Amino acid sequence: MRPLPLQVIDEPQLPEWLLAFGQVASLLSGLIGVLIAYVAYRGYRRNDSRPMLYVAAGFGLALGIPFALYPFVRCFPRASHRDCSSSRCPVS
Repeated sequence: MRPLPLQVIDEPQLPEWLLAFGQVASLLSGLIGVLIAYVAYRGYRRNDSRPMLYVAAGFGLALGIPFALYPFVRCFPRASHRDCSSSRCPVS
């Protein structure tokens, strides 16, 4: 006898416009975060103000790093152990 699966329905399919809106919002928030980090770093260099360095590092870590890593880790949440052993990335 086969065990029952824990999830019996498929994932809900979101409309394409909603997925595109989410991607555009992520792109804009990442770009704005990197811009704020750059301006804060310039303020640190010009005024030699340590709090501005912390602001730049905070925005860079909170918004810049996820923005930069998004294309590389996009496929990992859906990959199973069987899929990760192959050389291709199952992006859907």
